[in-house]
Amino acid sequence: MSLFIDNNNVASDLTCELGLWNGSSFVSFDAPRGGALVSTPVTVGKRTIRSVKFSFNGANRTVFTGDQLAVQFSVNTDTIDSVAWGSTTNRGDLVLAEVPINVSPTIPTVSTAIDANGKDVKIWWAAATDTGDAVADTVHYDVYGDDGSGNFTHLLASNLAVNATSGSPLVWDTQKAGIALAAENTSVQVRVAAGDTLAGVGTLSHTLSTFSGLTINNSSDNAPPAQITNFAAETRPKQGSIYLHWSAPGDDDDNNGRAFSYDIRWSDTPIGDDTAFNGATQLDAEPFPTFGGTNQGMEVLGLTENVDYYFGIKTIDDGGNTSALSTTSPNALGGPKCGICHSTPPDETATSGNHIQHGYTINDCANCHGNDPSTGAQTFQTNHQDGVVLLGWKTATPTAGTYVGNEITYTQGGQTIYQDASGGGFNEVNGDPGDVTDNGSCFSWSSLNVSGCHGPAASVSWDAGATIACSGCHGDNTRTLDLYGHPYDDHSEDVTASPPVDNHGYDGTGATVVERKFVGAHEKHLNYSFRLSKGDSCRLCHQGNNHADGVIDVSLDLAAAGEGATWTPGADDSQYGSCGSMSPEACHPSTATPDWDSQLQFACVNCHGMDGTTPGHVTDPSNNIDLADNDPDTGTTPLPGNCTWCHVAGHPQERALVSVTNATTPVVTSVDPHYLTTGEKVTLHALSGMTEINNYTTTVTVTGANTFTLDATDTSGYGTWDSGSFIQGNGWGVILIPNNTLVGINYKSGGIHLKAQIGNHGLAQSEAEQCWSCHDANGISEWRADDGANNNTDPGNSTDYDYGQTYSDSPGGVATTAWVVSGQGAWWRSGAVLSGAETGFTYKDGRIQSTHSTNPSGTAALSGSAYGYTESIDAINTIICSNCHDVHDMNVAKNDTATGQPYLRGSWKRNPYKEDGAPQTGTTYIDTGDYGDLPRTSSDTANALGGYWIDQNSGNPTAGWTYSSSAGLCILCHGDNVDILNQFDVGQGEANLWLADNNGHANAALGGTGTGAANIFRTGFDGTHGFGRQGTGGVDEANPNPGGWMGFQNTQATAKTGDDDYGYGPRSANQSYLLPNIGGNITVPALVFNWGVAVDATTVEIGVHQFSCSKCHNPHASRLPKLMITNCLDVSHNTWDNDWSGDSNWSSFNSTTSSWGQNKLSHLSTAQNCHRYVDVNGDNNPDEQGWNKVTPW
Repeated sequence: MSLFIDNNNVASDLTCELGLWNGSSFVSFDAPRGGALVSTPVTVGKRTIRSVKFSFNGANRTVFTGDQLAVQFSVNTDTIDSVAWGSTTNRGDLVLAEVPINVSPTIPTVSTAIDANGKDVKIWWAAATDTGDAVADTVHYDVYGDDGSGNFTHLLASNLAVNATSGSPLVWDTQKAGIALAAENTSVQVRVAAGDTLAGVGTLSHTLSTFSGLTINNSSDNAPPAQITNFAAETRPKQGSIYLHWSAPGDDDDNNGRAFSYDIRWSDTPIGDDTAFNGATQLDAEPFPTFGGTNQGMEVLGLTENVDYYFGIKTIDDGGNTSALSTTSPNALGGPKCGICHSTPPDETATSGNHIQHGYTINDCANCHGNDPSTGAQTFQTNHQDGVVLLGWKTATPTAGTYVGNEITYTQGGQTIYQDASGGGFNEVNGDPGDVTDNGSCFSWSSLNVSGCHGPAASVSWDAGATIACSGCHGDNTRTLDLYGHPYDDHSEDVTASPPVDNHGYDGTGATVVERKFVGAHEKHLNYSFRLSKGDSCRLCHQGNNHADGVIDVSLDLAAAGEGATWTPGADDSQYGSCGSMSPEACHPSTATPDWDSQLQFACVNCHGMDGTTPGHVTDPSNNIDLADNDPDTGTTPLPGNCTWCHVAGHPQERALVSVTNATTPVVTSVDPHYLTTGEKVTLHALSGMTEINNYTTTVTVTGANTFTLDATDTSGYGTWDSGSFIQGNGWGVILIPNNTLVGINYKSGGIHLKAQIGNHGLAQSEAEQCWSCHDANGISEWRADDGANNNTDPGNSTDYDYGQTYSDSPGGVATTAWVVSGQGAWWRSGAVLSGAETGFTYKDGRIQSTHSTNPSGTAALSGSAYGYTESIDAINTIICSNCHDVHDMNVAKNDTATGQPYLRGSWKRNPYKEDGAPQTGTTYIDTGDYGDLPRTSSDTANALGGYWIDQNSGNPTAGWTYSSSAGLCILCHGDNVDILNQFDVGQGEANLWLADNNGHANAALGGTGTGAANIFRTGFDGTHGFGRQGTGGVDEANPNPGGWMGFQNTQATAKTGDDDYGYGPRSANQSYLLPNIGGNITVPALVFNWGVAVDATTVEIGVHQFSCSKCHNPHASRLPKLMITNCLDVSHNTWDNDWSGDSNWSSFNSTTSSWGQNKLSHLSTAQNCHRYVDVNGDNNPDEQGWNKVTPW
């Protein structure tokens, strides 16, 4: 704190005590609050008339809401004339750094148990209480695991509302976490953090439990496979045969990998538990397990026909671990004696046909030879020894065929369903054997509305060697582009097989449920499934992928859809199936239950965490945001502001942009990057606004890291495309903004996908280019002063800091928002110059050399040496705006509550100070009578541009701010420990950039604790002398060696040697040409210094500065390294003292008293440059070293 002291003719010792006011008197802080808080004693010299600083050296005490602070002033020796809080001219200050405190919850008592499988740790804990501060906070729990490193990098659960109990513990799968895979680990730990919300602040205060000593050994397999849940049995048309089928569970209870063996058993009674299973008979020759999620089956032989058998199955892994018994014990009758006459299915030449492709069980036979689809009852009979085969598609009344010559025809409902022009192997009743082979064709499934067959296919051959693509039953075998006109990521049959026509013949456009429920939303999910379900366009919903029995085998891939995702089939043709409980990060919102309806439009805003609310930064939200055709490449009505204006619809992966050449004509197009290998076919896809090579397929030969040749002739009029090269090798068709969990970007797709070309803007290779292009077109810029729209960053005063302007050609030339132009930093000019506030600041003109890519792989490295460092700009494709800007106001980053412009992921306050710069010639400074018209004579009068702007002459603009409230955005990546803020330790080493290796954030920025604070006025601080120091003695006129007072006026030489007296300026006597004119027995200027800081040789000041991050850093890009926007005390650019050069005594001063050879009164301590940087000859070996080694202009 500072008080204004008017002392008498005797030096005095003074102290202040900070305490409380009880309504009638001063009360010291008691012991529970930390005890009495008394300042360091201060000695003031005789005749002192100035503000005096009292320091509490960073001490802290606890105060509560409603407390009244009070100050008690004490004169410990002698007396003084007066003490005052100050006035407009002679001010007093009390600066407090207020940090909200909160009593954390009690420490949770944690218990653990290791499951019998050896890998799962069960965790539970007693509920914590939170009554220590008498504030009813809601307690939540975060649970972490650790491999013994002490870093607790495994987040097991977060924001749990209740504690886990022994009956319902939290389970940590250490094997999946990769712990103790090679050897036993005896140092595994878990930790439960009980947290509460600090009311009105929004931050969390945690109490951490500790627990150690768990021993885990996953070097051998202790985890059994998962339980099989879809075990089924069907009768085979073969004597004593039953067919079993199930989905392979994989290994380690998680559908991962493959298990070792199966144990399948039968009994004549249900196998419902382990006792029954152990008493049952094991089958021989069980199949080996395949990969998890794959359908498997086996035939059981040697059973008795028409006898009911029950089955059970367990799975064993290579570690000998056995799964739980299957959830069901299916039963079926032993098969009849069909095999007496023919194999099952028939495989004799005459009768085999295509039976083998149509199944092995009685149910499969019944599909064609007698089955009632309404009741599901089998009407197919095995006693057809009359030699007449009855045929009908899923009907209870199959019929015999009729002959016309050699041609046999079967009909159903008046429609032909089978025809063989050359007779067949059966039914040769007319005596003409034909070819004696069943090889005709099948028809009419669609027109008969038969499900589970070949759908809209016109006909299918029954020849033994015939095959049919999946798209022959449903789908579209001509399909190449998705609903949005983009090529599919997958180039396999899966894409063509996905319905837009189901196997009933419905195309999904009808009005009834049955006409739409089977086509459903297949096309919209193909790309998503391919990317997130192991490169399989169908596996998201159909892990087995083979269903020739007419049953839709929906089995969700829970890794892609979410661990709790469910599928509920429609009960009949009047009900849609639907999904539910999906992961909002991976699929639809967990509360959504979208119908599998081909006509359902599920708007973008219903996913991605937007909960159906149109987000911010959508410039045209009223114009059908969910309209499917809003793609500027293919849509009929592209609307600016809609999701597909900027984002690629259909969730495709990124593509590579290439240039291909026809003779001398280059054409830009895109190509699927995963197909660029020698010998593979590639498909070139035209981009909007370019000469098209529309879906031109050719063979590529890769010839280098960035080049390839094409081997084909395009017959559509473009000629021969013979070579090509990458323009951008991984994703220019689509720009991928990668996931960054620190800031809340966490999507299963790998990140956020932007179009490389948006609207009529040019192609871009980075998100930054897209933003700059759009902002330029709409008059939006992060440069110059704020226009008032960004109220979330308003510092609350009238400073309206002007951030200057970037230019593409030269300072003052063609303005641009871009930071990087043609691979170089854009040109930049100071806002003070552009506004006319201080045209002398053109010394700052230059190229941007520090860019905030926010990418950990960004450069940020320095080159050169101390005081001459330069920084390399980041490559333009590494500049990721979304790491700081949450353009849709999703508030997904930790503690992010900011909404509205400029769409940030956390709090940020603009610079509340004026622009720093060297004092310039022609500026009029206020004459206080004590110093004259010199810059920075007083914290009250230093209000002209040209100089430093600190709390004392800026109205303490950060009062009430905290690090988190003014720069919560920075905390996301840089952490919350202000004392050690160093994002990178690269180049020359961050620690070496500070003076005396002391991190300046610790004692100058909000949130700093003063760690490493030093007395900058002491001799030797910067290797030579103290800043502004004039000597080593006191400040009494009688002492020939005055102390280190910044207000003292001395010669240039004595700024180092400190051997002058009485505050005389650069003169041998009381010269009038330097102000103030000091006569005998008048106030020494040193004694009226009022910047509120002790400038003696011993006091270490704590928290003199309470700067926001924005005081010194531009969050986007800057002319100086390290995003710095100020080096306010670089006196090399001072020109204010040029105004003295016409004084008649100037030459005498210059020749006789200046050892530095420059007419620089700014070198004198009168200029009050407490951290001044002086490099007289410009050799980067400064005479005075400033406050860091990296930012001189």
